Amino acid sequence: MSNSTDRINELTEEAVSLRARVKEIEDANGESGLLDQPLSGSAAGRNAILQCSLDCIVTIDSDGLIMEFNPAAEETFGHTCSEVLGKEMANLIVPPALRDAHEQGIQHYLASGEGPLLNKRIEITAIRSNGQEFPVELAITPFRIEGKEAFTAFIRDITDRKRAEEILRETERQLREAHKMEAVGKLAGGIAHDFNNLLTVVIGSSELLETTNDPVVINELASDIQAAAERAAQLTRQLLTFSRKQVTELGAVDLNDVVNASEETLRRLIPAEVELVLDLEPNLKAILGNLIQIDQVTMNLVVNSGNATEGAGQIRVVTKSIALSSSEVISPDMAPGDYILFEVQDTGSGMTQEVKSRIFEPFYTTANPGEGTGLGLATVYGIVLESGGFMHVESEVGIGTTFSIYFPGLDPPAAINESQTETWNFTGGAETVLVVEDEDSVRALVSRILKSEGYHVLEASNGPEAVSISELTYKRPIHLLISDILMPNTDGRDLAHQLSLSRPDLKVLLMSGFADNISTEGRTHDKPTAFIAKPFVPAELKNLVRNILDN
Repeated sequence: MSNSTDRINELTEEAVSLRARVKEIEDANGESGLLDQPLSGSAAGRNAILQCSLDCIVTIDSDGLIMEFNPAAEETFGHTCSEVLGKEMANLIVPPALRDAHEQGIQHYLASGEGPLLNKRIEITAIRSNGQEFPVELAITPFRIEGKEAFTAFIRDITDRKRAEEILRETERQLREAHKMEAVGKLAGGIAHDFNNLLTVVIGSSELLETTNDPVVINELASDIQAAAERAAQLTRQLLTFSRKQVTELGAVDLNDVVNASEETLRRLIPAEVELVLDLEPNLKAILGNLIQIDQVTMNLVVNSGNATEGAGQIRVVTKSIALSSSEVISPDMAPGDYILFEVQDTGSGMTQEVKSRIFEPFYTTANPGEGTGLGLATVYGIVLESGGFMHVESEVGIGTTFSIYFPGLDPPAAINESQTETWNFTGGAETVLVVEDEDSVRALVSRILKSEGYHVLEASNGPEAVSISELTYKRPIHLLISDILMPNTDGRDLAHQLSLSRPDLKVLLMSGFADNISTEGRTHDKPTAFIAKPFVPAELKNLVRNILDN
């Protein structure tokens, strides 16, 4: 990790130096150049400016013939003034690819008195006498001389600046990569630490199960294993949520109902001396989200505020409708309009700017060892993004912190999605189910659950084996296919389509723990399917299988 930190520090110093160099070049050009200044005054004054200017000054008449070509232009383009006077500028300093546009621009101005590039700073390409093209900053101003139209071009060679900017971009890219690798290292270390603790419980309890016949001890050890597995599943869900890969079902959620339902729990989670105040606007529009996840957002933010508030203090939870103008939005991706504001305010210790800039990093925590995983706010951030919301944090050391979340409101208000409330109402069956899963332990578990309910179960470890069973080995009806989506050399959706060609009545249930696997983009032949997210409990699988077969 020290090597990574040293590299980040080295790149940071280099980036700072390069930014200063770019600024130095820009300032030097700005002080010496004339891009923002018209050429006017007496002939003597004009000539003095032509001779002394560090910017190139080139004047042409309405036919595009060069009238003035100052020393800076001579040095930059490699032509002498005597060589170019009276000649077409386009053939000397304008690259071939731009010459037609140059001529059209002159003609357009002469006909209309307008020009889209006049009196503006633009970056464009010029060409030297040796044919080398290079970047320049250009400003053109029209004027009349002896009753005729003419144009003066102020040209600045920005090769050095562009080179410095390119080096700066590359350095900043390397710095971002270094930061990313450091974050990945922390992420991997955090995951390994938490999962090793959980595996210690699972492995130790499993071995102890083999050494005892005491029903009480067996029950305790089994409970420990189940609790560790549930904690691992929660940790995985948190990781997938902040990376926006969690499989979730979105519906209409009433923020006020979520807060009111969790009020008693929230009061138990914060110190007794901290006051919890609910400031909820009545008749609030619903938002689009997942009921469980929005509850998790509430819990995480309030617990975070409780941890930051020592002694007597206050945590205020606010919901209200708010209209934001274009000047009030908190993100370039945020459109002005009506939002539902969800705020958690505290009078706690507040955060420094350094801490505030890192609070959404996974496994970053200011808590004491063992008191937090550092995933709480990272999880909140992922949920907010998945719900189409925007998040803003204000904090001041010694004053407190406010987390503000802006959710788009649903209009008209919709009822809470009943499908988010889990009820188990299942019975077994005698139908035939083909289970396709490359992970032996998962396949064995699914089969065991189904057999316990009376189903006839066929097993396959991959797509070709499943096809062989369906088309060659097993000639009787297969009522349901349960398949993992992502398997070596096999996509569960493609397998479902292939088996359905010969078994059109086959119903399908797909499994996965990764949201990207269930995308249907570009998949026009997919058979309508049900889906179950890993990890799942036996009751969930039993209920879903029965519903699919019955419907």
